[in-house]
Amino acid sequence: MHFFKSIDFWVQAGLILLTGAAFIMDDVSVLNPGATILAFAVWQILSLLVNVVAGPQPWKMKNWRKYHLLGIGIVVLLIIVAALQSDASRTGDKDDKYSMAGLGTAIFALIPAILISLFYVLITYKEWQRIKK
Repeated sequence: MHFFKSIDFWVQAGLILLTGAAFIMDDVSVLNPGATILAFAVWQILSLLVNVVAGPQPWKMKNWRKYHLLGIGIVVLLIIVAALQSDASRTGDKDDKYSMAGLGTAIFALIPAILISLFYVLITYKEWQRIKK
């Protein structure tokens, strides 16, 4: 598991740097920010699954992981609320085809999603440090 934790942390850190570079370069033909964000999300999901399958370990930060799962639940709830909002909740022009119901809620859900993702990187780093000892 030590080997996986090492890879896990460095891949997450690398994907954060790649995402930052993609936004700075602003050239989708070279590095697509959407693809790097998707890769980051997929890697974190795989990491979560590996940690669930590994079961309880003495180096795992159980309380931090509980807060992380609570945060994921809040983000998923916000996304569900955004998907269920009706056309009556539109704030813009009713005839504008780009005025989507729930878009404001979905964008608002991005803030905790980003914070929860970064919190998971911190959890991974702390657990990696604990497992090395």
